[in-house]
Amino acid sequence: DEDFPVENVLVSLKGFRSVKLQWRVFDNVDDYYYDGILGFTASKKETTFRCFAPTASSVHVVVYDEPEGSKGRKEIPMRKIMQGCWKALVGSNLVGKYYKMLARGDDKLQFPEVEVIDPYSRCNTSHTGRALIFAEESTIIADRPKIPKHHTIVCEVHVRDATIQPLSGVEKRGKYLGLTERETKLDHNSNKGMITTALD
Repeated sequence: DEDFPVENVLVSLKGFRSVKLQWRVFDNVDDYYYDGILGFTASKKETTFRCFAPTASSVHVVVYDEPEGSKGRKEIPMRKIMQGCWKALVGSNLVGKYYKMLARGDDKLQFPEVEVIDPYSRCNTSHTGRALIFAEESTIIADRPKIPKHHTIVCEVHVRDATIQPLSGVEKRGKYLGLTERETKLDHNSNKGMITTALD
């Protein structure tokens, strides 16, 4: 059970020095395996964060009120759990807030005191931005298009990359609305058989 407070258990035997328990540590990082949910899960009552960082000595979730700036910045400590993972359970609904991860360790090349985006987040503000905490159960997902697979051309488009250049002719550059604008250099995609587009 990952919620068992191993770090609070002290084992004592007569004739031996007492030791605190800890989760199993592997010499090879590749030996760690965690099959639970990584990233965040959010409900009306609580928000849970998990990340994989077996060589870190501490990990914090850094929560913000907005996608940029320092408003509402708060570091939430995570506790080490099994298989090289870390977990933080916050007893409140953080939906609508943003977060990054801050891992610390002895090796300053590996842990340079820099907040990083959670590699398991599912909604990011930008490549180096923050992750948005959202409620999955209230997110409406449309049915997939009813197009035969052999007629489907799938293209993955990164919204920012596709619209950020001034030469694109897009006014709302770097935004989803930029993809909806007409009479831009992006219009040619609609004439090339692009049927299904995955937006990133």
